[in-house]
Amino acid sequence: MPIDKIVVHWTTASLDSTLATFQSPVAGVSAHYVIDRDGLLYQCVDLDDTAYHAGDFGVNLRSVGIEHVGGPQYDSFTEEQYATTSSLCADISVANNFPLDELHVQGHREIVPTQCPGVLDIPRIVGGVMTDAQMAELKSFIEAQTNVAVQA
Repeated sequence: MPIDKIVVHWTTASLDSTLATFQSPVAGVSAHYVIDRDGLLYQCVDLDDTAYHAGDFGVNLRSVGIEHVGGPQYDSFTEEQYATTSSLCADISVANNFPLDELHVQGHREIVPTQCPGVLDIPRIVGGVMTDAQMAELKSFIEAQTNVAVQA
């Protein structure tokens, strides 16, 4: 079955605990990727294989699961996590020929009732990540080219 969706999650556990769980043959859960707080990416399941992450077997068969080390114990996700996630999602969508948008990148709670992925900002993931300085530079460029003030 072709991949046509990405489901994003939060771990509510440490990186080590998450990786240990995904390596356990009796855990019954897994994800294709885990992204740590520093933005480092760990692949746990090959993309040709099914990960058990969405809580819906049909969705598991056609989606890529991406876990983010985070949860209620953190105020937010990191800039590094957003940068890694945006790049990874863009690569997955291109490789599998589906648009990078909120219909194809969804939070776990959009599949089954759960709080996961918490405050993870999906529009920011599909829109790419810009630092405040990059956003200011882009706004200045647009204003200089169009003589129109940009509100963001």
